[in-house]
Amino acid sequence: MSREEAIELVRRLEEAVNAHDTGRLLDFYGDEAVSVSPVFAGIAGGAAMAKSWDAVFSLFPDWTVNVSDVLVDGDRIAFLETAAATDRNGWFGQPTDGRANRVTYNNLFTLRRRYAVSSARQ
Repeated sequence: MSREEAIELVRRLEEAVNAHDTGRLLDFYGDEAVSVSPVFAGIAGGAAMAKSWDAVFSLFPDWTVNVSDVLVDGDRIAFLETAAATDRNGWFGQPTDGRANRVTYNNLFTLRRRYAVSSARQ
């Protein structure tokens, strides 16, 4: 995958998240994909991915992301992502405060045939 193709893939992923479009998000993951993150813990497979994204969108109806600093190395893509949402349910286990919150984290995707087979967020 070229650098330009990888950047376009990440931009489409960003657009799908910001549209809260779980179907489009699942188009990025292979059937055997595994995701590990502070939000999702460890999940595997399309059904679990869909359930996790639907939960995020339900808990945080204004959840948006902004991607920056996309790096490409062969079949791996790394990028920074800043997520923003209003806290109505407790932000990652913290007491609910009703304020807008932002968190920036690193993403590392490993691709196989242009689909993510693993993703890790820290």
